[in-house]
Amino acid sequence: MKARLTKAFQLCPRRLTIQAQAQAQAGELVTWVQRSGGQVQGVAVQQWDGEGETAGFGLKALQDCRAGFCLIDLPQRCHLTYDLATTDPRLLALINQVPAELWGAKLALQVLAHRVQGEASPFATYIANLPMGVPGLPMFFTGEALAALQYPPLTEQARQGRGPGQGRVKKRCRWLLAFSQQVLGPLQGTPQDPFEGATVDANALGWALGVVTSRAFRTRGPAHPAAMLPLIDMANHSFEPNCKIAAAGSGVSMVATRDVAAGEPLLLNYGSLPNDLLLLDYGFVVPGNAFETVQLRFDPGLIEAAKAVGGVGSSPGAAAGDALPPWQQAPLRTLSLLGDQANTEVCIRRAHPQRQQQQQLDSRNSLKDNSRSTSDVSAGSSIPAAHAQQQQQVGKASGGDSSSSSSSSSSGKGLADACPVDSRLLAAVRVLCAKSAAELSSKEAQKQLGAWDKPLSLAGEVAALRTLSGLCLIALSQFTTSLADDRRALDAGGTAAGEGGGNSSRASGEAQQHEEAQQQQQQKEEWQPLSADLRLALLFRMEKKQLLLDALDVLSGKIKELVERRGGAEADPSPAVSKPGKGKVPAAKHGGKGSARNSGFLGSRPQLHSRRVAPAVERGLAVQVRDDSVLIVNTKGGGHAFLGLHLARKLIADGHKVTILNDGDKNKLASKMPFAEYPYLRADIVWGDPANPATYPRGRFDVVYDNNGKDLDTCRPLVDHYRGSVRNFVFVGSAGAYSANDVEPMHVEGDKRKSSAGHVAVEHYLEEQRLPYTVFQPLYIYGAYTAKDCEQWFMERILRDRPVPIPGPGTQLTSLSHVDDLADMMARVPGNRRAVGQHFNLCSDRCITFDGIAKAIAAAAGREAKIVHYDPAKVGLKKGEGFPFRAVHFFASSDKAKRVLDWKPRHNFLRDVDQLVREFKASGRLEKQPDFSVDDKILAAVEGRAPPVASTSSTGNGNGSRAGAHTSSPQHAANYSPEQLEFLARKRATSQTPAPPAVRASLGSSGNGKAAGNGNGNGAVQGYVVAGLLSPEEAATFSADQIEFLVRRRKA
Repeated sequence: MKARLTKAFQLCPRRLTIQAQAQAQAGELVTWVQRSGGQVQGVAVQQWDGEGETAGFGLKALQDCRAGFCLIDLPQRCHLTYDLATTDPRLLALINQVPAELWGAKLALQVLAHRVQGEASPFATYIANLPMGVPGLPMFFTGEALAALQYPPLTEQARQGRGPGQGRVKKRCRWLLAFSQQVLGPLQGTPQDPFEGATVDANALGWALGVVTSRAFRTRGPAHPAAMLPLIDMANHSFEPNCKIAAAGSGVSMVATRDVAAGEPLLLNYGSLPNDLLLLDYGFVVPGNAFETVQLRFDPGLIEAAKAVGGVGSSPGAAAGDALPPWQQAPLRTLSLLGDQANTEVCIRRAHPQRQQQQQLDSRNSLKDNSRSTSDVSAGSSIPAAHAQQQQQVGKASGGDSSSSSSSSSSGKGLADACPVDSRLLAAVRVLCAKSAAELSSKEAQKQLGAWDKPLSLAGEVAALRTLSGLCLIALSQFTTSLADDRRALDAGGTAAGEGGGNSSRASGEAQQHEEAQQQQQQKEEWQPLSADLRLALLFRMEKKQLLLDALDVLSGKIKELVERRGGAEADPSPAVSKPGKGKVPAAKHGGKGSARNSGFLGSRPQLHSRRVAPAVERGLAVQVRDDSVLIVNTKGGGHAFLGLHLARKLIADGHKVTILNDGDKNKLASKMPFAEYPYLRADIVWGDPANPATYPRGRFDVVYDNNGKDLDTCRPLVDHYRGSVRNFVFVGSAGAYSANDVEPMHVEGDKRKSSAGHVAVEHYLEEQRLPYTVFQPLYIYGAYTAKDCEQWFMERILRDRPVPIPGPGTQLTSLSHVDDLADMMARVPGNRRAVGQHFNLCSDRCITFDGIAKAIAAAAGREAKIVHYDPAKVGLKKGEGFPFRAVHFFASSDKAKRVLDWKPRHNFLRDVDQLVREFKASGRLEKQPDFSVDDKILAAVEGRAPPVASTSSTGNGNGSRAGAHTSSPQHAANYSPEQLEFLARKRATSQTPAPPAVRASLGSSGNGKAAGNGNGNGAVQGYVVAGLLSPEEAATFSADQIEFLVRRRKA
């Protein structure tokens, strides 16, 4: 018996996928309900063929039914629940050890007890019809699918007792592991064991928890145990239901709420729930969900960062709530956003009038509002127990108060006038954007703080809306893929090159075409079909991104309306946000028509979301519990500071306990990026001096990352302090320590290093001290919260239609790597013995030319890249002046990291460039005037070396016209033959900018220069252009001798 039950408790040992067998067993369930005193009229179990949300079981009408027709009547004896009178005391003792917030686990233990009883259980027929797997629940996702959600509010463990964050994925997994090992394990086979010696492991308990949370109802209110309602619990979800649950004596009935045609699915509304909760407990996502939200944790520092992104002036002290003036603290405390008992859960939500209508209906009809008996269940109740209490919390977090609700319903303008954020967040942002206490002093102002259509002042409201727009953009930046990437992966039915796929750049030219061909070939080789879990994760995060983009649209429209009301004082009051790829998100196939953006549940046919049939694949919980204690020593500036932030996020997501020791003065740095993000990390933050052990955090650390030191004097104290106590000491050096190599420019681990480099001295010291060390050597990095310009340098010029001065020929190759990819590589060190004693190049597996960066950005922005090449030595620039990169090849191989750390990059600059341009436009930098004096110096020098063509010819050297030209550099003009110059000119002519003014002037003046010695003066040159024998670029670029050669060759 024990062996058989142990095997039965493995996930998915059998399937109910053969339709005839499945329907036969479902027919037994109908018979069982009727024999138990229930009634079933005009109802049948139906299995729908299809994919995703359409595959699985549900109920359908066998006959035409009028509104009010009782389809199923279920007496109390058919409710699977537990109580003091009838439940095994041993089982009750276990149930009492389960936290109240995990109410589903309490009922799950009862379900397992009935399963152990087998045929002896009065619910044997019902238990036999429960699905043997619970597909779609993130609790059973693969690690890859869980990471693909890209949404920590769902996957990470929330702070205790705060809103709908209770019971998140990793919290549930950790509880299941702990309870099964620490409570159920020692109990097995003892007299106190209610499972009679059967092995109930974490997977078995997880199966039961998944079954309960996706099926149970609160028939007697939240003060009483939930119950499983056989047969009724097979009805699927729609926001336009045709059935409801009503009280029927001591039992419940499922009643038609409208006329239902024969063959039509019978649908219940599970509640006004965002996709977080629908996915967490039911295993599906509703495209275009009117109740979708993006959860945030309020903090004045976050609002300050949003101000910066939105282009709003900063407020003194805003980075710390206790530093705010009393007139701002008081309303924030009233909103419960400050203080020891603060509830800081706020959200961005979908602005939709159906939200208000449905929440009003739920407030009247929800089972959660009844705490007396089944006879008091309201007539409209149909919300399963999974979110009977959580829905109320979501309503609060979604701003379901009277002020915001009334404004959205009374406006009558639908999406454009509904508030895209919850009222507490709107009120808080208005408070923090207020200029003085006078704006908030009146009682009327305090009452309408959260009212969408009642701004305190026009100027203050514009600032508040711009801040909210910045908040949306910050939320968007947390996703590591763009909406366009997700759409391409979903349309292709698979992922390639680390999810996403396709090149969003539209740069032209032979080199670009070759690069695109290589990329397509690579994606073809790496393409993998989307699993069901990955597809769900993709749909989930697409809905979050679409919500944020929709919120930006609403906010931008509101800003425009206010600015027009002010008489157009601001030409462009909203952050400049372009949204390429925005449009209809592909809807899940569900039998009905319509797209996600058209919200199929508003159409004539309700949208069906059914529970899927589980494939016969054994899999365990998604989370591996790890408890390494990690210290990150982070620098106070430069290009590496934001790397420490993203590394901390990745390590926390992997289950590590993280402490950050940050160099520098907290008062000066805490409000700046990336350090302003620290309050949102679940990490301990210590500000100190890495060279002074007295400032180090207390405690023992398993792994130390030194992301600060650049020389031995700085690093030695840290190394000495943790020598002998850490499993791994990770040093972040620099690939700049490699010696330059103009023969094989790609750096590989083990290549010659500069003996004078400070990083090299640190590496030698680590070896001498025999520490278990790992060294990472980063190159150029891009991504959110960087403090050093890379691609931004190009954007400053291209988006202002300025020339882009690039040193040398522009074909130098460099590495541009996304910070999330690099954080992922570094986070693979803890617990990995293969990483000890190794050096790794910290970079992507692709490189790009300087000209390629400019062209990709220009294509994404819809602009022209006006590239000007120059010789830094001849311009007289200092080292590092005038350009953000080294003016030579600077790229490296990441093959070793792929091989040793099992790492693969997920990002590609050409795929990310659209989003990078959007973020730059929204940053407010275009509203400020940079210093282009070095650019002007370069351009003046270049133009000064470009004399008219005629005077060049008269000198007889034939080189003057080439010195300042764009198409050929001075080195090309001096070293290449006419044939080679012709090839270069042809190749570059399509993408090059016009010739400098001096050259254009020489072309535009006919007869004002002296004729060349061979007779090819300006008039002759222009004649060749008119005759089609010479292009304007060639006329501006080549010497008289070369022009004569080209013309003679083409005439022949």
